[in-house]
Amino acid sequence: MVGLISYSIIINSIAGCRPPKAGNMGMKKALAATIGAAAVWGASFPAMKYLLGSYGPLTIIASRFSIAAIIAFSYLAIKKEKISREEALAGIATGIVLFASFATQAYGQQDISAAQSAFITGLYVIFVPIMSAVSGRKFPMAKTWIAVAMGLGGLWLLTGGMGGIGIGEGLTVACAVGFAAHIMLLSKYSRLDSLKFVAMQIATVAFLSSAGMMALEGGELTFTPLAIILMALLGIFATLLAYFAQAYAQKSIQPETIALLFLSEPAFAYMFSWALLGEGLGLAKLAGCGLILAGMAVSQSGQALQRD
Repeated sequence: MVGLISYSIIINSIAGCRPPKAGNMGMKKALAATIGAAAVWGASFPAMKYLLGSYGPLTIIASRFSIAAIIAFSYLAIKKEKISREEALAGIATGIVLFASFATQAYGQQDISAAQSAFITGLYVIFVPIMSAVSGRKFPMAKTWIAVAMGLGGLWLLTGGMGGIGIGEGLTVACAVGFAAHIMLLSKYSRLDSLKFVAMQIATVAFLSSAGMMALEGGELTFTPLAIILMALLGIFATLLAYFAQAYAQKSIQPETIALLFLSEPAFAYMFSWALLGEGLGLAKLAGCGLILAGMAVSQSGQALQRD
């Protein structure tokens, strides 16, 4: 049942695979797609926690992205859709960045706690506005920085902060920079066909993570029936549909706001862990969830939401 409710949100918002139209209705669909993707990623945490008890991180990444790639390219083949050179190169570029982000996060987690990893990874919400300003876009409004501060404050309440600085922390900061770069690249390539572009991105991650799995984790591919089901759910919901939803949404939402909306992912993760695994959700974590939601509300007010 991982992400079924959020899946329906995504499907309803991207029905027909059409880019969002201008105006309030198109923006609402893009928002639904973004929050739906964040909810699916949050809902995937219990499944990932179970799988990491038996399999290496690259094995899990390779499996879920391979499943997603097979489905995406099968659909394109049935529809007789061809991927252009520009779509292929853009997908490969973003796929390399996305793989690097996942890999540095996975190996950073070997030296730090999951909570520290979640907080440091969330620093991409700072890096995106900085990259946006450096790349020549207009400097983010004060309202955006207020929303960033609120989001980081909520994330700190959820996770307890990052602690000291070591190899694990350094790798995870690199992961945060990678995820910020990935958001910026999706904004750059937003004019491309979302499904074709995402298919190449997913295939690139699948190839690189499979190579890494064979080299570093031995290529062990003995899965239990439950593991196969969880891998399939992660491949369909948390990979293919979620990344398609992100690419779809970034056709109309500026990268700074996308980054802020994605801060809801750890809040969803804690809520799903509480509901499915019985993990505690104290007052501080509830307050953190509330502060993140408040930051999201601030980021959505006025003109902070619309792409230039």
